[in-house]
Formats: sequence, C-alpha cells, structure tokens
Amino acid sequence: MAMKKKQAAALAALSLLTVPFAIPSQTNITAQAQTAEKPNIVVIMTDDQDFDSLPVMRNLMGRPEGSWVNFTNAFVNHSVCCPSRATTLTGQYSHTHGAIGNPYCDQMDDTNTLPVWLDEAGYETALLGKYLNGYPWDQGDNYVPSGWDVFDGGNQISNEDWLSDRAVDFIDDTSSPFFLYLAYGHRTA
Repeated sequence: MAMKKKQAAALAALSLLTVPFAIPSQTNITAQAQTAEKPNIVVIMTDDQDFDSLPVMRNLMGRPEGSWVNFTNAFVNHSVCCPSRATTLTGQYSHTHGAIGNPYCDQMDDTNTLPVWLDEAGYETALLGKYLNGYPWDQGDNYVPSGWDVFDGGNQISNEDWLSDRAVDFIDDTSSPFFLYLAYGHRTA
C-alpha cells in the first residue's frame, strides 16, 4: 500500500513538471493561427426554397469532388426571408439582431457580421445577389454594408445565370482566401 502511495506521489510530481511544457504559449498559438491555411468559404443562399425543390440541389453534393459540406442536422431559427438571412450573417437569433420580420431588415447592425469578421481576418469577401429585403433602406443607392469587398446584385438578383457567372469569375480572379455569399433571389418568371 505504501508503494502505491509513493508511485502516485511520483506520478503527480512528474505531471506537474511536464504540464508547463505541454501548454503552448499565447504567442505560439497566434503564430500557428497566422500560418495556418485559411479555407475558402462559399455560402449559397436560395430564396423561397420549398421541400419539392430540394431534389434539384443534389448535383451540388458531387461537385467539385465532394468538397461541399452537407449540414445533415441543421435548423432554421426563423424561416422568413430577411430574418433567416440576417441570422446567417450575424450568427444571432432574430430577436437579438432585430430583423424580426421582412419589414424590419434595417434593424440589423451590419457592422457586426460575418463578412466584417472575415474581412478583418484577411479574407476577400463578396456578396453576389440579394442582400436583405428593402436594401438599401434610407442609406442611398450607393450604400455598401461593412465588410464587403465586392457587393454586387442590384437588378440582377433573379438572373441565376448572371449571378453564377459572376461567382465563377470572383473565384477565378481571387488569389487570397475568400468568402463568397451567393444569394439567389426570388424568381418572378
């Protein structure tokens, strides 16, 4: 019994000596994060997607070489256009970001969103297509929300071919890590 206590005490003392060497310094962690390769991020947002239209999306899973991420256990917090888009861009529930319905899109603080954070982290950011309902609200026609290096859509949000071509051009022309938010709008035809 005395031998087991001595062994336990020796192991405890040894572990105390090795712990400081096992914990990396903050400087080391930051250096590793800065040198780590940043993945490109593509979000494809659709509008008025119903269950019957999901089978046409199956082709995405096979391109390119299965590099798409499939969220098999994802939930929508608020399945209305603007609150859902605002939640995607902020990571917040609609009662927190303020866009509690389509008429309240201008309540979201667009200075604290995913494109702002990614832009600050060195990503090239692009929104192609629909932003939020009623945009640009009372900000003027040339208003671009914070964080977007490329912000394009305008009258073309229902033209899937135009948006898709612009997305391919952005991907081909961008050499740094990028965040592409490709947001197809409601089809009127």
